Amino acid sequence: MTQGEHDKPLLLLVDDQPANLHVLAASLKHHYRIKTATNGRSALELAALADRPQLILLDVMMPELSGFDVLRRLREGADTHDIAVIVVTADTSEASQLEGLELGADDFLTKPVSPGLLLARVRNLLRRKAAEARFRQVVELMPSALLIVDQKRRIRFANGMVQALLGYAPSMLVGEQVDVLIPPDQVAQHRERVAEYFVAACPRPMAQGRALEARRRDGSTFPCEIGLSPIPGDDGTSVLVSIFDTSERRQTEGRLRQINSELEQQVMQAEKLASLGRLVANFAHDIGNPIGNVTALATSLTGRIRTVREGVKSGALRRSDLEAFLDTSEASTTMLASNLGRACELLESFKQMALDQATSQQREIDLAQWVEEFRYTLAPMLAPGKHRFVLDLSAGLRLHTSPGPLGQVLANLVSNAVTHAFEGRSGGTIRISASRQPSGAIELCVGDDGVGMPPALLAQIFEPFFTTKAGRGGTGLGLDIVRSIVENTLGGQISVRSEPGTGSSFAVTLPAA
Repeated sequence: MTQGEHDKPLLLLVDDQPANLHVLAASLKHHYRIKTATNGRSALELAALADRPQLILLDVMMPELSGFDVLRRLREGADTHDIAVIVVTADTSEASQLEGLELGADDFLTKPVSPGLLLARVRNLLRRKAAEARFRQVVELMPSALLIVDQKRRIRFANGMVQALLGYAPSMLVGEQVDVLIPPDQVAQHRERVAEYFVAACPRPMAQGRALEARRRDGSTFPCEIGLSPIPGDDGTSVLVSIFDTSERRQTEGRLRQINSELEQQVMQAEKLASLGRLVANFAHDIGNPIGNVTALATSLTGRIRTVREGVKSGALRRSDLEAFLDTSEASTTMLASNLGRACELLESFKQMALDQATSQQREIDLAQWVEEFRYTLAPMLAPGKHRFVLDLSAGLRLHTSPGPLGQVLANLVSNAVTHAFEGRSGGTIRISASRQPSGAIELCVGDDGVGMPPALLAQIFEPFFTTKAGRGGTGLGLDIVRSIVENTLGGQISVRSEPGTGSSFAVTLPAA
């Protein structure tokens, strides 16, 4: 037998009349491999061989074992129950056909058989069986456990994956209540959900938004996702249940959350250091003016004292010179005191702001005064693009909060505007405003007149690692960190409004206490 002939489907022709076998074989031998049997016992032996037939043409009226006896044993056999069977009979009565169908016959042919009809019936049945076999193979290879459960919650089918996932052989589950797969403390709730589902069955995930668990044969449980798809049938609607183990995914998600948290902490620490650096640089610049004034006044006053002293020694000092010296000295000391006072104020402000930015300590602040003081630490961000601040905060807006994290939120929002809203342009305006809400909370808004954002972008901006500047220095963590600080540290909420071409406005709602 050539390789091509061996690839042809194998048919088993069963009839106690050799002449009938000859007629059947003549019609089929050019398309299929053929084996024949003249009695039921031989037919069963040939059907059980390793080279199993794909289809059996089975005569009914035979001695010893009738065709229906053979069909019954085929359907009872573990290795033969799926073989396609066409019953060939001269008995066209309804009772005969009903008996054959109840025993599992796939089709009927009436003697004498038309060769064309015979070939067409065989070809169609083999095609259907091949499609069913492919479907079964797909089902068995699915990475999730598949069950078919009826309205009485009995398992009618289970694929091979249930063995690896649940510890049951498929045959062990068929006929069992689905309760065996549910943790005992969840069975009652599960029964209610099943009843609710069958009221309006539709394809959907089970228990959306709730953690689900399945129970293995050994009693252990694991987290899972469950999909439900209704299957209408003559005996009512069943449901195809897919069970997917999410243990590994949850572990991966947990590790990613941990990595994300660690990365956020690193970024936040880096931003704290950068903020402190800006604070030191601005403090050094601002305190330079009063210190410079003090130095100049002290130098000038020293020179005038030296002149007066020389006049006293030589006796040339006049009263008018002395009075002029005293007037100058009084004015100089007043200016010295003023500049030293300003330096002390700057130093105290620097100490408080440095403490705020280095820690998350809480204190009560006047928001307008605090923003005014904090603004100068942000000035270096605006200087290169010649952008400007506009402040609109009423006095008396007091709240008990953590100024350090609040300053980080403000700095990140300003940095975000400079980087994204004003990209490629100069002279932008950042407006910082605040108002008290009817609930007593305070809403702090940071708006810009930049390029704005489309709705699709708005939906993603607070997601970690989302950035429109990938590969250009953007980490995608800036606004995620802002959201985290506002919600977790400051106990508030953040929202954003924006449209292309009209700028963006971030609203931070903070509890007054």
